[in-house]
Amino acid sequence: MKRNYLFVLIILILGLTYNTNAVNNKNSTDIFNLTDAELEEININAYVDIADRYITSNEATGIINKIGKKLKITNLHSEDHSNDGNTQMVSNGKIKENQNIVIIVQSTNTEDIKESNIVIDLTTQNKMQISKWKEDVKAVLKAYGKAEFNVCITGSYDKKLSNAEEKRKLEKVTKSFAVKKIESFEDKDFLSITGYTNNFNNWIAYNGKKVNINIAMRYNNYKKKTYVWIGNPLISIGY
Repeated sequence: MKRNYLFVLIILILGLTYNTNAVNNKNSTDIFNLTDAELEEININAYVDIADRYITSNEATGIINKIGKKLKITNLHSEDHSNDGNTQMVSNGKIKENQNIVIIVQSTNTEDIKESNIVIDLTTQNKMQISKWKEDVKAVLKAYGKAEFNVCITGSYDKKLSNAEEKRKLEKVTKSFAVKKIESFEDKDFLSITGYTNNFNNWIAYNGKKVNINIAMRYNNYKKKTYVWIGNPLISIGY
């Protein structure tokens, strides 16, 4: 699945407000377990925005190496896509087998804009302690600013679910986690719900309303599977 960092674009373009006041210890895996789906992938995306600072390519390399060392990343390989007034350093590595990590340092220095951001994106096909990883990343990024997170879990069923079956599974999730529906979309092969639940400890302001959960289901005719995505606060991968 192609990573598109959609939530980063949403944050930057729409200027959404992110709140991380603690409510309780529930997380995306608790909701995923209610779906009875087979785990396909967990994606945890963290980012820090740095205002009024330009980071050069050399500085970006140093930042990536420091992050890599602290997170014990192996096989770290970097590519420099920078040009005048714009730094973009992209590095790929591994934490463990089947745990791939991407670190991106981007920075812009123009007449109108001077800003930077650091992205750490982890993808794994194995179950993991999401809360532990988030705390580790928070500690590493603390030197640059406050880390914000987007978690997305992808699961699947080895068959085509009927529209009624999909609705029942989504209803099970929304009822169990007391999700207040903010937006929804439906066609014959796709369902999507965006909402808010007090069971999560973060939220974004979207069109003046609190949002912290995004659930979608779609049938893939090529793979003969029905996929389910659960995002907190939004689904951050292409689906």
